[in-house]
Amino acid sequence: MIKLSFPRASLLCLLFAENLLPQTTTGAESLSSPLAVTPDSLGTELQRTFISAPPEVAAQTRGSFIAYRRTFTLAAAPGSAKLHIFADARYLVWLNGQPVHRGPNRFDIRGPEYDTVDLTEALRAGSNTFAIVVMGNGGAVHAVDDGMGQGHSARMMKHAPGLTLRLDADGHTVLKTDETWKWSDQTRYRPAKVDWAKVTDVIDARREDGDWTLPDYDEGTWKPSVKINGDTWGPLSARRIPLLRDTPVEVKFSGQAALPVTLTVGQQLKFSMGRLVQAYTMLVLDADAGTELTLDYAGVTYTAKAGHQTYISIDSCAFAGGTITVKSGRAILLGLKLVERLYPFDRLGSFKSNDPLLNRLWDVCARGLEILSEDSYVDCADRERAEWMDCDPPAFDITRTAFASPGIGAREKPRYADARLLGEMLRRTALSQQKDGWVKAHTTSDRFDIHAKMEDRSCDWVQGARRYYESTGDDTLIREIWPVIVGQLDYFLARRTPRGLVLAREWVVWGNPVGYVTCEGAGLNAFVYKALVDAALLGKAIGETRQAVRLDKEAAALATAFNTVLWDEAAGTYYSGYYSAADNATAEGRARKMTLKVEKNLIEPTMFPALWALDQGIVPVGRRARVTASLLVHRTQAERVMTFYYLFKQMYAADSDAFDREILQTLRSRWQGMAESAWQTPWEEFRGGSKAHCYGMFPGYFLSAYVLGVRPEIPVSSKRLLIEPRLGDLTSAEGVVVTEHGPVSVSWKIENGTLRFRVEIPSGVIATLRVPKLGANDKLIFQRETFPVHENGRFLETQFDAGVHEGRVEPI
Repeated sequence: MIKLSFPRASLLCLLFAENLLPQTTTGAESLSSPLAVTPDSLGTELQRTFISAPPEVAAQTRGSFIAYRRTFTLAAAPGSAKLHIFADARYLVWLNGQPVHRGPNRFDIRGPEYDTVDLTEALRAGSNTFAIVVMGNGGAVHAVDDGMGQGHSARMMKHAPGLTLRLDADGHTVLKTDETWKWSDQTRYRPAKVDWAKVTDVIDARREDGDWTLPDYDEGTWKPSVKINGDTWGPLSARRIPLLRDTPVEVKFSGQAALPVTLTVGQQLKFSMGRLVQAYTMLVLDADAGTELTLDYAGVTYTAKAGHQTYISIDSCAFAGGTITVKSGRAILLGLKLVERLYPFDRLGSFKSNDPLLNRLWDVCARGLEILSEDSYVDCADRERAEWMDCDPPAFDITRTAFASPGIGAREKPRYADARLLGEMLRRTALSQQKDGWVKAHTTSDRFDIHAKMEDRSCDWVQGARRYYESTGDDTLIREIWPVIVGQLDYFLARRTPRGLVLAREWVVWGNPVGYVTCEGAGLNAFVYKALVDAALLGKAIGETRQAVRLDKEAAALATAFNTVLWDEAAGTYYSGYYSAADNATAEGRARKMTLKVEKNLIEPTMFPALWALDQGIVPVGRRARVTASLLVHRTQAERVMTFYYLFKQMYAADSDAFDREILQTLRSRWQGMAESAWQTPWEEFRGGSKAHCYGMFPGYFLSAYVLGVRPEIPVSSKRLLIEPRLGDLTSAEGVVVTEHGPVSVSWKIENGTLRFRVEIPSGVIATLRVPKLGANDKLIFQRETFPVHENGRFLETQFDAGVHEGRVEPI
């Protein structure tokens, strides 16, 4: 029997109870949050200059649009000009008739962010005109119920509409929002359909008496705006991520080379892009009055006015092609421009091997990260576009191995392994904390159902905070969200039973047979343990020593209980949980039926308890070999996508050439459909689910970090890399792996019993090189250098610093 040396702590006994709060309201009472949002001086000023239409107009049906105009004069064209703007919930900006910006950044109403846009090139001497259309997300629901959000949006919280801005030119403020701005609700934009994933426009161009986006439009019928209370939003602060990047999409028309084309009743224009995109639409047409068109790919209905007209969609959506159909009348389509709008990631990473399928799979995973990175990491491009806590780790893993993004400001260097989207998710999740301590599983939404509170996802969130800190060294954000982290962990600690385990719903990663069952589950308790450990580390890093020591003790006590109550000595692994039917019945109708065998309240083992326990580091050293053996013997129980993320890590940790080969073969067999997908995106499941989802993208990380073999040592501030290729059955693999220190280029080629390599290490970094031996008596030889080499298991190991290093492993 293994003696456990964890210290004990006092145990509380509180039964788990669901605590679902009502939907967010539109008043200031909804703005309470333990997260202390600090506005900057500009944010404070913008807070005081909110305008809207009068309340009886603004409080219309959800999805209604109000347009605003203001003409102003500049004595000279400015040398520099910045527009600072925020509007709730969606807006488009035209300056002198040209579209110049759309927003806002995804936000929780407790802590919105304003955008800053460079308009230097768009302004001119003399008269200038802003035209802005704002879509609200308050009032009565006019929505498509997609079965997911019951008509809620995944990106917008219900709230009163409003607009605030300031224009600065050459260091002086030249324009603010006030009562001199004119408004109208008689625009082409009718109340839109809002569903979980997108906003679908309903357009009637006949409502307009001219093009109000143009400077010479007569706004005589428009009315003065009214000032409103900006404190109904939480403190405004500056946007923390770069502006999204607009990229025109190449469109191929079916049956013709280009526009214009004349369409009459029943005729269609068909087009395709060759892959899935996340884009908005810009359409130019000439039509007869009352002509009805549908943009079938976006669900948009468009009723034309007579003559020349333009349309820009308020939102983007995911599609790989589509049709524009004339339902009645006649239209000449003069121009169609599709513009992809995504986070400004630059793909610096690459992967190429002697296996074309793996090469395609890496590209699909990288493309998946691109299309799933908007103003946040989103779960899927098509069905939801929600920011869930478990979009990380897959998304950040791919980010830090394949991408960089621009710095903010001309002088800032590119951000390698850019963690800003992860940081925004951490902050917005903190803003969602509820009165009894738990944070929502997804942000910026009023959806409160079984997936509002997901105990497992909150552990992901705490662990994500550690990943963010170790990648960036940014303790400012950690200090900001620290009270929320403590509150979430105390929520768990208050739900321990006399056995010392947390009683809540079990870890629901796909395939876990105990998922959603309320019990003292092995999976959830392992993840709570790791969240306690990670929080203690973060607390020490920011000087919260007292809390850190307390959390360390609680983690040790939980580990003691876990390894006492849930250990199955005969099987050499862990039970799936301690189960009481009475406890499961307290879940207010949300309990799931137990399908596994239960004896003496202990749920029989499967591969999952061993997998979670090893992954979260709760297994004592003396038990790891037995638990690993049990896991690997039962690994065929893994059937669904995300399980393999955790399983691959343990298979690589087992350090076996056979497992290296098996992982590659698993990728070939199970991910073949994704690698060959016409959408060029990873999937949520091997069969079914979204076909553009973050869950399926993680093979790209393993191909970069393990097959090419480049992994930064943690914390990143150590400025050390591990170069350890796991080639499996590949005979060649080369590419670039992005790290926080910069891109690392590697090349591996096996030929005639010799492994030849080339490695390029960024400046200021020390690398540990471990290259596999092909035979028992192999030696490591460098082309132009000499380094001390020693054996480390099946590898030959040495160290070197920055520069290009070439060599070979060959028999003596």
